[in-house]
Order: sequence, then C-alpha cells, then structure tokens
Amino acid sequence: MRNKCLWNRIGLGLASGLIYLSGFIGCGVQDENSSEKNKLLDIRVENPYVINNFETNNDVDYLVLTDSEFIESKYLVDFLDYRNNGQNVGVVDVSEKSPEEIDNFIEYAYKNWEASNSKTGKLEKVLLVGNVENVSSKPFVNDWDDKGFDETEYSDVDGDGRDDLAVGRFNIDNYVELNNITEKIYDYESNLESNLRHPFVLASGYDGGSGNSNLVNSTFYPSLESIEENHDWESFGFDELQEKVADELLKGENIVEIYDSENDYPEGGRFVERDFINQINDGAYVFDFNGHGDVDMYQTSTDAFDFDSIKKLKNSGSYPIFISHACDTVSLEPGVRNLGTELVNASGKGAIAYIGSNTLTSDSPYFVRGFYRTLLENDEVTLGEAYLTGIQDIYDMNIFLNENGFFYSGEDSIVDEMVLLGDPALKVKN
Repeated sequence: MRNKCLWNRIGLGLASGLIYLSGFIGCGVQDENSSEKNKLLDIRVENPYVINNFETNNDVDYLVLTDSEFIESKYLVDFLDYRNNGQNVGVVDVSEKSPEEIDNFIEYAYKNWEASNSKTGKLEKVLLVGNVENVSSKPFVNDWDDKGFDETEYSDVDGDGRDDLAVGRFNIDNYVELNNITEKIYDYESNLESNLRHPFVLASGYDGGSGNSNLVNSTFYPSLESIEENHDWESFGFDELQEKVADELLKGENIVEIYDSENDYPEGGRFVERDFINQINDGAYVFDFNGHGDVDMYQTSTDAFDFDSIKKLKNSGSYPIFISHACDTVSLEPGVRNLGTELVNASGKGAIAYIGSNTLTSDSPYFVRGFYRTLLENDEVTLGEAYLTGIQDIYDMNIFLNENGFFYSGEDSIVDEMVLLGDPALKVKN
C-alpha cells in the first residue's frame, strides 16, 4: 500500500487569492531524492485553460481531465503552457464525476467541438491527471475473472469497440509526482534526437515451460489462406516471440536482445535483472518486456526486476518507453504501488511512459505490430498515435479472425486491460 503523504499549508500568497503555497513534508515511501522533493512547494495559480462553457463550439485538440486537487497546480499550468504550442489545450474539472459522465463528456467533445490543429479534425488526445480517485475509470472484470479498470472505455466514442482517440494517464497522488513527470517530458523532448539513437530493447522473462505467447500461424501478417492451412494458435516461449518481433517487425533496426533462457545464459549463471538495469542505464528507446509479472515486478529466473531495481537506475535524460506484456504491472487500484507507476513517476530516472495491463492478461503480439509500424513508417509520431494504432491492430485482427470462423476471445479482453501511463501528446519521433 502507498503510504499517505503529509502536507502543511504555509500561508497565502498574493492578496488576490490566485496563488497560494503548501509545503510538502513527505511520503511514507521515499527514495534517495526525498530531501530535494521536500523542498518543492505546491504553488497554486489561476488556470487559463479551464473550460466552463461546454455548449459553445470549443476548439480543443488536447483535452486534459483532472480534479480540484491538480487543476490550479502551477506544475500543471506550466505543462499546459508548454503543450499549448501548435495545438489547442483545454482543461475540465471532473471532480466527483462518474465514469459514465466522463465517457459521455468525451463523446460530446469529440462529436461537437472543433480540433483545428489535429490531423483528423477531431479530438485525438485525452490526458487524465490524477489517480482513479481523482479522475474515475470504469471497473470491469476480464476473461480471467480478474478485476481492473477499463481506460479504453473512454477511447471508443462511437461504441463500435474500436478506439477512436488516445487516452493516457498521469497516475499521481500529489504535485511532487506531477512535477517529476513533467520535468522528464521537457527533458525527453529536448533530447529527442539523442533518444532516437538508442536501441529497441527486447527482453523476456523465464517461462519455465508454462508461459507461452500465442500467434496465428507463426506470423504477424497472417492471410486467410495461411490460417486455413493451420488455424490453431501456435505457441511460442517468451524469448521466441521476441525473436520474431526482431525478425519481422524491427528487422534492420538497432536492437538489443536480453532473454532469460538457457540459450542466452548457457553457463547457468544468470544476471537478468543486472542486464536489464545496465541496458536501461546505457540507453533504450523502447524497453519491450514479454514474460510473467506481478504488481511489483517482472519475474525472472534470478532476481526480479522490481522496486529495488528502480532505485539502481541512473538513466537521467534518457528515458525509455516501456511496453509490458506481463500481468498486473499497472494496477490502478487506489493506494497500491505498482511497477509501471513507479517507473513513470520516479524523479530523473525510469520511464517516460509505460504501456501495460492492469489485470491478469495474455499476450497480444498484434499491439506491437501496430505500435512499431507507426514508429517506423512515419516521420513525426506522438506516443498517442503509436499506442492507438497498436490498440486498433488488436481489434482489427480479432474481427478478421471472428469473421472467418476462428474466434479467439482473449483479444477483446486484452484491449480493455491495457493502460497508457504517460502523455499521449509526447513526441516520440520527429
């Protein structure tokens, strides 16, 4: 459980009441940067991007939904100033709004508002700022009877099951974590050319013969003819699937492969966690993990990659996009620490964004097919565009299979399970 943070109001600022300060005393769970964090002040300012009149034809390309705790934070307003460059930003207070009310509002904005700077002319990016107690999300039960929160409910505005816009979340409890994330975004985008030179890291955990990923007829691009020849879902070990990603999706790219298998550690002395940490510190554009996981870790045959591993990271200025095919590593349950949130919220280290499941899950290789295709085939890409294409590829493949009599129900659930921790407007290629 995440310990509650302690706060101390230290007084009002301007006589106008537009600015006030709070001191951050600290949280029960702190890292080596806690002394610096304690110096950070909560500064409240008037937010010029707040939308109060919903009936007018607002022009919004980038919609931020938050609550009263964060809407006047200087760290959020500074970030919106930064984002209000080439796109129109709008902020709405959704304090105490139900998931249904939020869903209806996003649908209304998508269908009725202008988005003059978006590629489609429609709202394309929504950022939720706060945890699910600040900005609620729809509870659901997946095909594994595991409970979670369905963030993609907000993405499908026309109800056809296929996501229409990208929704990301800053899963934060306080303004310190908000500042950590936004500072890393400024750093990342200012050094984007350098980040693009880092490798795609394909990593796997040890399956021990139990955890296999499924892939139609052993190819990322199945045809109806190939499925008819062998319509069973072919099973692969975690490392085997990552090798197929390297051969079929990232061929010719700068790739580093770290597989927790006997073939890669033939002498029996495995140092998987160490190798993960070293490679992240050396630089990674994307860190793509396929294996077993839990709320607090990636499982390996030796030491797990977990909260203690994050403390060992020293990758300031070089933050990878994490893609996780493991179970539970993004828990949105209030008060529960989880690997994805800790990586994204860490100060000056960790991840710039994290894509993973907030429940038990099975792997969907078709997400990375769409995600990597978008990264590699376009000159300018945002994180939301790549994420949305990956989600849509899962849906499209499921429709393709179902229409041709090869039903695989797991893909439907996978879309609902996935969460994007990070800014959908993040520039990941330019």
